[in-house]
Amino acid sequence: MRVSVLCAFLVCGACSEYGITPSLDETISPDDPVSHTIDPRSQLPQPVCSPNAPDRFEVAHLEDCRREPAIGAFDPVVEWTWSERRVEVPPVVANLDDDDGDGVVDENDVPDIVVTSFTGGEYGGLGSLDVIDGRTRTTSWSREKVLGHEVYALAGIAVADLEADGVMDILVTVQGGIARVDAYGRPQWFTPLPMKGGGVVTISIADMEGDGVAEIIVSGSVLNADGSIRWTHPEETGGRFPGSFAADVDGDGLMEVVLGGMLLEHDGSERWRRGLGGWPATVDLDLDGIPEFIQIKGAAVRAFDLDGDLLWTYSAGKGGGAPTVADFDGDGQPEIGYATKQHYRVLEPDGTLRWEVPVEDESSGFTSSAVFDFEPDGAAEVVYADERTLWVFDGSSGAVELELGEHNSGTRYEYPTIADVDNDGSAEILVPHGRAMGETSLRGFSIVGSATSSWAAARPIWNQHSYHATHINDDGTVPVEADANWDLYNTFRAGNSEVPLGLTTPDLTLGEPVACLDECYRDEVVWHVPVTNPGLAWAGPVQVEVRRVDTDELLFTAAVPRVEAGMMHWLGPFRSSRADFGTGGLRITVDPATGTGHGAVYECVEDNNERVWNAFPCA
Repeated sequence: MRVSVLCAFLVCGACSEYGITPSLDETISPDDPVSHTIDPRSQLPQPVCSPNAPDRFEVAHLEDCRREPAIGAFDPVVEWTWSERRVEVPPVVANLDDDDGDGVVDENDVPDIVVTSFTGGEYGGLGSLDVIDGRTRTTSWSREKVLGHEVYALAGIAVADLEADGVMDILVTVQGGIARVDAYGRPQWFTPLPMKGGGVVTISIADMEGDGVAEIIVSGSVLNADGSIRWTHPEETGGRFPGSFAADVDGDGLMEVVLGGMLLEHDGSERWRRGLGGWPATVDLDLDGIPEFIQIKGAAVRAFDLDGDLLWTYSAGKGGGAPTVADFDGDGQPEIGYATKQHYRVLEPDGTLRWEVPVEDESSGFTSSAVFDFEPDGAAEVVYADERTLWVFDGSSGAVELELGEHNSGTRYEYPTIADVDNDGSAEILVPHGRAMGETSLRGFSIVGSATSSWAAARPIWNQHSYHATHINDDGTVPVEADANWDLYNTFRAGNSEVPLGLTTPDLTLGEPVACLDECYRDEVVWHVPVTNPGLAWAGPVQVEVRRVDTDELLFTAAVPRVEAGMMHWLGPFRSSRADFGTGGLRITVDPATGTGHGAVYECVEDNNERVWNAFPCA
């Protein structure tokens, strides 16, 4: 199907006649919504040459742009296991050090794994903070005390570059409070906080006012990056509010703090409370762009609107861990997944039961889960570990895709995390092993990956328990203005949130380029190209590359952060010379193929991503 595009082809001799305004005084800014990588051979100012059209407009949809899930295309294998001590916390993943020796910590280095651990059955007592090198698979360092305060066995941990100084920081709950160490275990500070129940308190990180320095959310307290306490809720008694995190829920540029059954303003004052405690998450249940809040406390799951009004309650069984949000069944709507002592359940956005499967978690009933689209086929899989088994369930039906019995845990608040821990472009599952509950004596954590390295790519980072993708960048820096996760991805604890989950798919195409000829006197043109998505799902980020046809030389690349379904975006301006066109013109490709043979975006049509601009448009 072809989609007609406004300004199908336009060449401007006098650009002002067409509403195109070139200006040699204006340049492409790195802060522009569309990022460009311009040919480094030319450092001339980049004139603004805008097409005579809106920045974007609607196009016709491909109504058949869907794909059914390829259930069973799944080849898991245990790649390796770290077994020095027992682990009953979610493993955290981030790049901490310079593996390749190039002097910088960057995407070429192999991520590291951070856990707290214990020996024997001492899960309720003191333990060790451990960093495991993802490249060598050995322990880089361990620390049982920070500034004299002992690390909890089940400590909350989080990792980020708090001050955006290129150095990663590790936060951990210790006896009497919270501590910060650097990537090499060197103590930075300790701050006293209420800390009961063996330190089972999660830690979250966010830049709450957008000043470039992150804040730290620990249960009902907010700390500055230097460890000073900004505020503490009067009813904070040590872990009363597990899983708390910050988000700008009302779009005023300042982040609020989300707790189970309560929403706090930026300054710590209460906006509303509806029963304290439990595990929270944000989700846009009705797809109106405004978040709702999930609270799981005991056997009850509750949904509240932005004003704190109760929308629905679902209650069954015993216990209840932290919620996971995704489009589990591919219907375009978000669902809520959670574990109890005897079942894993998925609820529809109206609070009705979608499906449930039996599990074994009599120990705590606090465990959680993650979701990921492994194949990728546009449908989520659920990754969950109970006392004896690592499970992977089909998100639509709950059908078992993996039942790995090489696992045991007394269970607390842990769950398997998902990241690319070896930089092979394929996701891995990090499953923690704790106290022996079954026939195996396995301990530590295992890395489960694809036998053929064919799973979808995951991020190199999973930095905290309340993981929701938009709160952290791949390099560990904290976004100064974080996107609203419920608006962009509408997931929580989803490993490849960048890929839209669901059976509807995008279709990326290119329209004809628009050229401005005012620079022909120097044998150059300034031009734009429309990137179009007539599919049924958004795509992003979307890469575009430009090559010479005759030599296949890559001239430059560009990117669109997000292309909505049924929309077209103008990409540019770009400057190209007569020499760039060579004898065969330019080949422009959206979502170019990688080593897998297809692009990074899963599309319903894969063979319409290229356009050739045959000749240099100047006479």
